[in-house]
Formats: sequence, C-alpha cells, structure tokens
Amino acid sequence: MSNTLEKSDWKNSVFLKSEDDIKKLKKSEGSAIQIHGSGNLVQTLFKHDLVDELWLLIHPLMLGTGKKLFDDGTIPATFTLLESSVIPSGSDCCSLYAGWRR
Repeated sequence: MSNTLEKSDWKNSVFLKSEDDIKKLKKSEGSAIQIHGSGNLVQTLFKHDLVDELWLLIHPLMLGTGKKLFDDGTIPATFTLLESSVIPSGSDCCSLYAGWRR
C-alpha cells in the first residue's frame, strides 16, 4: 500500500489504496501475500482480519523502546504454532496459523 506512489519500475507490482484492494488481491489467484518489515501495514491487516499465517523471526534480546508488532489496539486472537526452529544465531523462526478464533 502506498499513500504517495502510483507506479513502480518493479515487475509484477500492484499499488493498493485501501483494505478493499487488499481483500480483492487476497481472493485472486497467485502466490501468498507477504509483508517484510511494515509494522503499520501489518496492524491494518490484523485490524481487518486479513492475516492467515504469521512468520516471526524472534531474536534473543531485550529492547526498552521501539515499535511493537502487537501494539495497543491490536485485536486479540488465538494463534496455533505450526513450526518452530532455532537458527544458528539463536533466533527462533516460528510459523503461526491465525485462525482468528477470538
């Protein structure tokens, strides 16, 4: 989604303007929709029940401040752990199914 851009030189790029655009894209044929590093967009997808599966890379460190994935206002949901593996750096790579059983 972009509030400023309307086109891109990237192949197979589609600009979305609203949650309805995301719903249409999700219903279309093709690969899964993936988001890498956009906390604001992920919050929007959570809010509109548009997340089916969540992959988290959890690093073993504590930070005092910063952006939160599950920020204030995130709708509580039940996730089912599908897969988890610790990589050599000590980070945990988890796949969670979002069944949206609230």
